[in-house]
Amino acid sequence: MEDCPAIAVSHGVPQGGVLSPFLFNIYLEEAILSNTTLRDLALKGKLLAYADDLAIAGDRQTIANAIEALLTLEGPFNLIVNKKKSEILG
Repeated sequence: MEDCPAIAVSHGVPQGGVLSPFLFNIYLEEAILSNTTLRDLALKGKLLAYADDLAIAGDRQTIANAIEALLTLEGPFNLIVNKKKSEILG
């Protein structure tokens, strides 16, 4: 087995790392549980996450409220919602 070079990561998780999706989901869970709107959606099975993707199920108002709640996490959790990759289907 070849030795892999060490990579210093000051924040976030390494792109393409085997554990990166798992570690990010642990971090994301803490962020979601800190917000009542997002926590309630998650407990109802309406907020699904994998790696750095989120799916929100509900009517337009529910989704709009969830997006607003997600935006409040940008500061305290240093999460950025990529609006160019975000869309509402339905």
